[in-house]
Amino acid sequence: MSTSDVASLIRRSALKSCPLDTMPSRLVSNCDALRPLIAAIINKSLQTGHFPEGWKEALVHPLLKIAGLDAVNKNLIPVSNLAFVSKLTEKAAFDGT
Repeated sequence: MSTSDVASLIRRSALKSCPLDTMPSRLVSNCDALRPLIAAIINKSLQTGHFPEGWKEALVHPLLKIAGLDAVNKNLIPVSNLAFVSKLTEKAAFDGT
């Protein structure tokens, strides 16, 4: 994966930040100097087959399936928020880059 591949991954990603991110995703997307580091991290993860434990952590929020329903368990769906670099690595693995 090259720095241009990382730029493409970032462009195709929703720039939603999660409290687990150390830097907001919008800031990461605008910082060209971080792309070689992100590429190296993703390459190392894909080469070794190791996905760091911290990237597996998610903040889960319940959302109503349909607006207006009672907020009881059967009407809720879990939505997971993952760290931005984790999402980039998943996309890179899915794309086969």
